[in-house]
Amino acid sequence: MHGMITGKHVVLHCTTIIRGFGLGCWLRCLAALLSPRPTTFLAVACPIRPRRLR
Repeated sequence: MHGMITGKHVVLHCTTIIRGFGLGCWLRCLAALLSPRPTTFLAVACPIRPRRLR
């Protein structure tokens, strides 16, 4: 994960992330840490989901 926070921050400040963004966000952060693909905290915290066509 690149950007303003690192994996160390995700682990050390897990309660703050969970309280502010929810458990799902923290779990997505952990998944992003394990992924070889670079990402930012903003992309993890506010993922863009494609709209479903009706």
